[in-house]
Amino acid sequence: MGVTLLFGMADTNGTLELLTQRLMARLRCRMIFLPLTIYLLVSLLTAMGMGNIPVIALIAPVAMRIARDTRMPSAAMSLLLVGAANGAAFSPFSLSGVIVSEFLRKNAGTFLSGQGATQIGMKLFLVVAAVQLVVTTAGFFLLGGAAWLRGIRQEKRSLVPESDSGPSPNPPPSLTRVHWVTLGVLACFVSLLVMGSLGPIRDWIGPRFSMLLGSVGALSFIGASVLMLIGVGRVEKTVGKMPWSVLLLVCGMVMLTSLAETTGALRSLSLAIVGFATETSLSFWIGLASGALSSFSSSTGVALPLFLPMVPSLQEAFPTVLGFSLLTAVALGSHIVDASPLSTLGALCVSNEPDPEKRPRLFRTLLIWGACMAPVGAAIAWMIGVAADAIQR
Repeated sequence: MGVTLLFGMADTNGTLELLTQRLMARLRCRMIFLPLTIYLLVSLLTAMGMGNIPVIALIAPVAMRIARDTRMPSAAMSLLLVGAANGAAFSPFSLSGVIVSEFLRKNAGTFLSGQGATQIGMKLFLVVAAVQLVVTTAGFFLLGGAAWLRGIRQEKRSLVPESDSGPSPNPPPSLTRVHWVTLGVLACFVSLLVMGSLGPIRDWIGPRFSMLLGSVGALSFIGASVLMLIGVGRVEKTVGKMPWSVLLLVCGMVMLTSLAETTGALRSLSLAIVGFATETSLSFWIGLASGALSSFSSSTGVALPLFLPMVPSLQEAFPTVLGFSLLTAVALGSHIVDASPLSTLGALCVSNEPDPEKRPRLFRTLLIWGACMAPVGAAIAWMIGVAADAIQR
């Protein structure tokens, strides 16, 4: 909600619109490289340590407006954003990667064939990144990306239709004081997020301030308050444009999931699924269960912490199943469904759709995609497990 409020103020005072126009003016007739540029930018920021949720919160407001101005389908842009962020989510510097690394340091010697934690973590990072790249590329083409690229080639469509040489006869408007102040606040927001992701800085400032710097919501509320106090943020207009139905739906689902986790219902459900699994199908069922849970909650905050501690006991119960196969099933299953609008990343994309009339359709499209990705991710995890077992033997 805080991120939506902060970038909503930047939208209502015209900063995001002007920033989008300037970016499009620089791209001009190079629109065919736009998907690759977005994917590489999001992947790089996530892998550097910002984490998938802060990166999507930062990039989505501008990216979704770029999609509108270039007539790219919103669902295709959403898959680019989420796929790129989750493809780099298991970087050793990102939050999901740190969670897995800490888990491996405690358990690598006991159930992962004695391999080093760093080696296993890097192998997991590369496997997840490769799968996410393939799935995201396929999803982009299926959800309208192929038609968009054909249109770019045929019409040489761009926001500024002139050739690359020479100045544009309709340059974007100049930045005013309101825009510069807003961009300064957004730059401080990004800088503090990056600082909060760096281990030495967290150790230097102490646990209290490091928690503040690591909180996207708290920093975004502070930024929105600054814009409001200095008179460059239109509170009434921003609050009126916020997608309250989406925000309330996501908050309700998170509350329901937290209640189910606190009462032990999710763990009981997971154990019940494991009860009828076999050594051959265990990776599939674990991937499916983690994907189903993550599709309406948070992969990093709920699914990963819930299923990850179950891996050692499952490996003991099924000694012939490789621990890396189970680890991959949990990591891949929980992150491949994150485009679902009931999950954190999908909700950020839907809430930043600039056209309110398109939000219901985008919501439905991403919901169907997320539901389909749960079994697809489980099947891919199962195939990876079979391949890893064949190589091990």
